[in-house]
Amino acid sequence: MRTYFKITLTILCILLSFVGMTKNNENESIERVWDFGIGFGYGNSSNPFVGSDDIPNHITLDVSIYGKRFFFDNGELGFTIVDKANFGINIIGTYNSERIYYSFLNDIGINLISSEAGLSIAGNNPLAVISDNSVLTSLPDIVPLEPGLNPFAFGNVFAPFSIPDKDLAVNLGLEMLYNTDYGNFSLQATKDASNTHLGADMIFEFSKSWQRNQWRFSSIVGGHWKSSRLLNYYYGVDRQSNPYFDLNYQPKSGIDTFINLVANYRLTNHLSLVASIKHTNLSSSIKNSPIINESSKSIVFTGLYYRF
Repeated sequence: MRTYFKITLTILCILLSFVGMTKNNENESIERVWDFGIGFGYGNSSNPFVGSDDIPNHITLDVSIYGKRFFFDNGELGFTIVDKANFGINIIGTYNSERIYYSFLNDIGINLISSEAGLSIAGNNPLAVISDNSVLTSLPDIVPLEPGLNPFAFGNVFAPFSIPDKDLAVNLGLEMLYNTDYGNFSLQATKDASNTHLGADMIFEFSKSWQRNQWRFSSIVGGHWKSSRLLNYYYGVDRQSNPYFDLNYQPKSGIDTFINLVANYRLTNHLSLVASIKHTNLSSSIKNSPIINESSKSIVFTGLYYRF
């Protein structure tokens, strides 16, 4: 039952992770309304992990409910404690999207090559990664190594490498919103409340929207700081998980930077054409992890959006 729950929750998180790319609202922290929309089209999220598949998505959901104080906004549950004309403070509960990538990993194998520099894998490192399961099954069995035994004593061999599954983290924290004539600022600071990684993160965003006739354009730029505990849980590597390899990577805290662009053309009062892209430059703490193969990630979506 727990496995089915995790699968269902992961799928829901994937859908919700695309939602913000089809929302184009300026002051919804102040307006208390309900909103429901659904988009159909082509969507894809690149996966920076080694031996991984990109995350397809052809349906996006937009669900938000705002009451006098409580609100739900696409996976974010909150309670408003300050609600001024251009300024707001909310207590929020949300989830960590890092877990989503682990649902799209493949089995990988490592080509062990003797080297004075030691063993490294994939990503920015020189050793080959095998992501085809059929190839893995034909590889010779590897004799478990005794503690402290160097795998290079066996010469050039192949060995399976596993990336342990990770749990979804639920975060609690504060959100501050400030709206100006030049654009909107938001600052969100949360900490893991589910005892998953015990880390914290902080997101700063500046957003601006323009409207001309049937067209509406939105842009968001910002940074996402992640603590060392959070990054070590999702991107760290130790020998306990892979006893064949003497690997140890414990990242420090880091900041991802991102930009999100959205174009929306209204066909009717309810139906629109939408195109969006979010590009994120990963921090060096993530890029240097041996289980990461890319220096950035992107989310794209284009299609029809119907707002009820």
